[in-house]
Amino acid sequence: MKNKKMINKNNLIIYMLIVIELIILFNSSIVTNSIKTSLYTFINNILPSLLPTMIIGNILINYNIETIIPKFILNLFRKLFNFDNINTSIFILSILLGSPTNALLINNYIKDYKEKKCMIMCTTYVNPLFNIFACDLLYNSIKIAFLFILIFIIKNMLIAFLLRKNFNNYKNKFRYKKIEIKEIILSSAKSSIIILSIVTFINIIINIINSYIYINPLFKTIILTLLEVTSSIVNLSSMSLKYKYIFGFLSLSFCGLSIILQCFSLINNKKN
Repeated sequence: MKNKKMINKNNLIIYMLIVIELIILFNSSIVTNSIKTSLYTFINNILPSLLPTMIIGNILINYNIETIIPKFILNLFRKLFNFDNINTSIFILSILLGSPTNALLINNYIKDYKEKKCMIMCTTYVNPLFNIFACDLLYNSIKIAFLFILIFIIKNMLIAFLLRKNFNNYKNKFRYKKIEIKEIILSSAKSSIIILSIVTFINIIINIINSYIYINPLFKTIILTLLEVTSSIVNLSSMSLKYKYIFGFLSLSFCGLSIILQCFSLINNKKN
């Protein structure tokens, strides 16, 4: 029964991808416009903040940021979530740096693949600066942005608690091999290319939906909320306040398929 469901699910994905490919073949302008939009957005809006945060986050862990985290916090996270010092460092940095920077840190400094995936699940955040921008745009309130950030931290803490059996809580303080600055910059640059590819693919899907599928504004809002947080927030800016509160919160909380794909694309099954 499970195999049959899996086959049906795989077939659905195959058919969807074939339809997308046919649309692309008969309308190459969609790809061209998507690539242009993605490159412009990535170079002007994403890369200037993403690349430095990736490099800074790696350097902070390399220079043992855990040594300046109060011991009571390290002990609290160890008891509540079974985190060791590296897990705790990444969890805290993820709040400040957002996703997908968290995924690069997880991949570089955590060995076990299952643990990597669990850490992704409890450290995925929209960048706090984007959170503030979105709440200012939608609600004209920075206070709501900080309220959302607090709720998202509590949500991820709850996820970490539920997944606590999957964390190893290594007793040794330094359980990773330090990375040279050159390697940090190189891995950050490679990660940026992967992120650009995913942003472009998601933009192609959004452009196809806008060009070929007529849907009512509410259903379009739901799809954009699931796909990509930036497009969702821009779309919500012209809607009523009721929808702004509901879907704005959901969009910033879920982060969108684009960011989730970016995170899971940056981790691998190789031991560091």
